[in-house]
Amino acid sequence: MNARRAILLAAAALVLAAAPSPARVFMARGRRGNATDLAFRLGWTVAYQANMELANGPAEVTVYGDARSLEAALRGLEAYYRSLGAPAAFLPGGDLGWGLADLDGRVVRYLVLSPREGMGTLVYRIDQSRADVEKLRAGQTRRRLDGLPDPVAGRPGLYVRDPDRRIGLDMARTRLDPQAAAAQADAAMRADGWVAPLPPAGGATLYVRRGETVVISCTAQGRETVVTRVHRQGGARTE
Repeated sequence: MNARRAILLAAAALVLAAAPSPARVFMARGRRGNATDLAFRLGWTVAYQANMELANGPAEVTVYGDARSLEAALRGLEAYYRSLGAPAAFLPGGDLGWGLADLDGRVVRYLVLSPREGMGTLVYRIDQSRADVEKLRAGQTRRRLDGLPDPVAGRPGLYVRDPDRRIGLDMARTRLDPQAAAAQADAAMRADGWVAPLPPAGGATLYVRRGETVVISCTAQGRETVVTRVHRQGGARTE
């Protein structure tokens, strides 16, 4: 399994673990091409839905399960947006697929992956306003998780947080090798009062402090290391 796919699967597992059961279905149903209509039309199961914070603004995030292949999922998406008359493009890439659709002032991005052969397909949908997506092109998207020390001096990348479930994920790239990045992150966390109750496993380390948990993994990707952090705070918001 390559590093990119491993990171995606780890992130998926951690985010899905935070979801209540059954999945919260509260997105705007009246809008054309909404997440619920898509699931109904394509026969997909909604595994997770949430209003989330991304680096460039709020987003409606949905994760679907499809028993069919990755290629069939992409064909279904293509046909769905064609039926709505919306500009869209979907591209397979081995064990990963990507997609983008533009509909009624919203930009919907898709990541499609097959966790394992014969295990169906996961489809990630990120639905944002066109104005917020434009911030990506303008480079106005640098954001890190609040309340944590910066583990390495690197370039911030992905940021996503579910404020209701109080779980967030961010990524950064550094020129350090994985071992050096992990050591630097470990020193920063311990200096901030975090404790690692277990030895590192699979390139990831668990830290705890006052009812909160953080998992930090450092994975080689080309000549760089991707540092991924998942932060779960104690207790979900109830208001």
